[in-house]
Amino acid sequence: MVIAGSIERYVTEHPRAADTATGIRGWWIERQGNSGSPAEVQESLDYLVALGRLSRIVLADGTVIYGRASPEN
Repeated sequence: MVIAGSIERYVTEHPRAADTATGIRGWWIERQGNSGSPAEVQESLDYLVALGRLSRIVLADGTVIYGRASPEN
């Protein structure tokens, strides 16, 4: 999974980074020279959350933010 690998590399290099799926697609993935559809990016995010490598935070307005999972997760 190229996209999941790009996301993992980004959060390893920028451990405090957090963004929406749209932001991750535009800033984290495309800036590394990769691309993916919104559905592929979301699938990769869901996969990394399931593995405990990313955290998913839902804000009060319903916006979903993803970031590096804390070590205790």
